[in-house]
Amino acid sequence: MLEVQEIDRYILRQMPAEESAVFQARMLITPTLKTKVRHQRIVHKIVKWFGREQQRKQLEALYTSLLRDEKFKQEIEIIFK
Repeated sequence: MLEVQEIDRYILRQMPAEESAVFQARMLITPTLKTKVRHQRIVHKIVKWFGREQQRKQLEALYTSLLRDEKFKQEIEIIFK
C-alpha cells in the first residue's frame, strides 16, 4: 500500500523535487516500478473519466427533473422565445 501511495504522490506531483528525482532514478533501475507507475496513471485516467460520466448523468437527471416542473419549463421557454 505504501508503494501505491508513493506512486500517487509522484503522479500528482506532490513530491519535493529531490524526492521526485530519486523516484525517477528508481524507475530507471527498476522496470517493474516504471510499469506500476504506468498502470497507476491509467487507473487515474479511468477514475477521472468515471467521475465525469457520473457528473454528466447527474446533470442529465437534474435537467430532466427541471423540465418536468411546469413553472420552470414556462420560464425557460419565455427566456428563449
